[in-house]
Amino acid sequence: MADEEEIPGADVLSQSEVEDILASIGAETEDQVKVISRRLKQPEKHQLEEFDFRSPVFLSAAEMRRLRIKNEEFIRSLSAALSVYLQMEFGLQMSRLETLTYQMMLESLPMPSHLTLFRMNPLNGICLMDISPRLGLTILDRMMGGPGHSIKNERDFTDIEVTVLQDFIHLILKEFANSWQRYQNLEHEIIEHENTARFLNIVEPDEVILYLEMEARLGDCLAGIRFMIPYRMMEGIIDQLMAEISNQEGRIEEKKAPTVMVENYKNIPIILKTFLKGLSMTLGEIKDLDRGDLILLDEKLCNQVIVELGKIPKFKGQVDILKEPVSVTLTEKMDTNYE
Repeated sequence: MADEEEIPGADVLSQSEVEDILASIGAETEDQVKVISRRLKQPEKHQLEEFDFRSPVFLSAAEMRRLRIKNEEFIRSLSAALSVYLQMEFGLQMSRLETLTYQMMLESLPMPSHLTLFRMNPLNGICLMDISPRLGLTILDRMMGGPGHSIKNERDFTDIEVTVLQDFIHLILKEFANSWQRYQNLEHEIIEHENTARFLNIVEPDEVILYLEMEARLGDCLAGIRFMIPYRMMEGIIDQLMAEISNQEGRIEEKKAPTVMVENYKNIPIILKTFLKGLSMTLGEIKDLDRGDLILLDEKLCNQVIVELGKIPKFKGQVDILKEPVSVTLTEKMDTNYE
């Protein structure tokens, strides 16, 4: 056979050379993986967060907590006032407080409803209050002299029932206005009553509403009362509430701060007195005392003296009568606070 022709430029690699090449490729790949891993672990400067534009949050968690405390005060006051008015226990408990759009609020309202449109003069805007028809009928039963048992049949109110129930609604709105009296003098005004909110265009669909829902209990009836207030209408008053709470917290922090003695106060003279406790004498013995008389003291009493600064006892001490002049050694500081 003829010898095979050699291909120019073709080199035959040994087994060790092949292994070295594969090892170098593997090392480069491992370094690339480490670099990518480090980049994944490092947080990006700009991170994307999910935001629901249909549920805007106008108040932080701390501000919402303060607003919740304020509304709980209103609920306690309202519960007491309604109990007196109906001469029967009327329990109220907050079940929901949040900000949401007007459109979402309309979708969450139960059917049927009894809606009251009202104003809080001089604020600009129209508010809504919703009372469950079952609760309203139970209240009417109690106002007409009944026992206040739950009415299971939910229906729209008649014109006479609306007129009778209006006094009860006036009382609720009056308590709501009084709860903000500290920040602004408000007067409620009832505009009208409706049985559905579907066609009420009191604000734009995307406007933010402050939604307060309370669970009411009258006898065996358990139902809801809801307040729906445009946020822009109450924004100024809520800002005053938050500012007042911040100022109170600032004053508390100032009280906790350590007091620094002003240089000018260091030279103010204070009367220092030392008292012996346990020495007793009769009025007759005191009457017979004269200048130059000696009073014999028990040695134990010299170890039980009280030292006062001004009129405040501050130290316990021990008298040393053997030295000239007579001295008092302070042995213990008393737990007495300045008022």
